[in-house]
Amino acid sequence: MLVLVVYDIPDDKRRTKLATFLEGYGRRVQYSVFECFMSLEKMK
Repeated sequence: MLVLVVYDIPDDKRRTKLATFLEGYGRRVQYSVFECFMSLEKMK
């Protein structure tokens, strides 16, 4: 399943932490947008 993760976080530290986490699950499309291919179980 394709999961699109889009976020708007004003705090630099929290935003960087989330982006680093998401890089392990998918690819960055734009600055705050990631495409992740994962199963429903993994998404939970």
